[in-house]
Amino acid sequence: MLNSVGYIRLSRKFFKSDYWNRKRNFSQAEAWLDLIQMARFEADPAERTLPNGRQIVIERGEVHASLRFLSARWGWGLMQVRTYLRNAVEKHQITQRVTQGENVITLLKYDVYNPLVFENNTPNNTPNNTPITHRQHTDNTNNNNDNNDKNDKKVNESISLSRAQEREKFLEILFFEKRIKSVVPEFEKFFNHYEARGWSDSNGKKITDRFALLRNWEVKNAVFYPEKLTKNYQKIYDSAKGLKVDENTLFLITEFYGYTERNGSVEIVVSKKLYDFLEANINMFKPNLKSIIGESKLTYKLK
Repeated sequence: MLNSVGYIRLSRKFFKSDYWNRKRNFSQAEAWLDLIQMARFEADPAERTLPNGRQIVIERGEVHASLRFLSARWGWGLMQVRTYLRNAVEKHQITQRVTQGENVITLLKYDVYNPLVFENNTPNNTPNNTPITHRQHTDNTNNNNDNNDKNDKKVNESISLSRAQEREKFLEILFFEKRIKSVVPEFEKFFNHYEARGWSDSNGKKITDRFALLRNWEVKNAVFYPEKLTKNYQKIYDSAKGLKVDENTLFLITEFYGYTERNGSVEIVVSKKLYDFLEANINMFKPNLKSIIGESKLTYKLK
């Protein structure tokens, strides 16, 4: 029986081998592996100058790649690339943003695939089930990223949240504090606006508290949820975080699509995945659901 626990260690030389570089149409599994190996490993952001002279910043765990580039690299049509990336977004594997007209992909669990330091902080004495790392078995003369090895070991994890954690906090603020229905589009509008400005204010000063910035963000033409919904649904969300689930519980926000009260009934619009999750844990969530609907009848609409 194959062991499905832990990780394997794969040399980055593999991606320069004839096996990998043979001309072919990539499978979906190969495309995913390719995104992981292309993503920036270093903790410090990298500034890249575009042909038009503008600059973009690439963070750890991000891939700067156009759809046309991926299409040619993977041997896929543009529509196939779009569908693949859209499905990865829906599965909460990646996010996408456009900065200075350039497509940037963020791998949401990149720190799981490529931790900056190992459990014992000694890369040469790593257990077999230690997650794969960008650095292991790499030819030190192969690329100039190796100059940052010493800096990587000095990373202070308290300096900043990872991009995935930051996105999660942004969405929580929009849903539970600002009570906005269309949280994902509003998040993208906010993020792309300040990303294009380099996260600086109108005077060019760097913004240090992005969460406070979002709390003061003016939302235009939005539909808002009632406070009794967001207040009690946050208790459900917090309880769900305490469960042992196989993935991030952010789908409780991103796959909650609507809430309507009419004629003594409450209709909640959710994905099939979220509906199944709520029903599987109904005994835990029932008191908070009761606080939301009161004496009304609860119905679900799947989207």
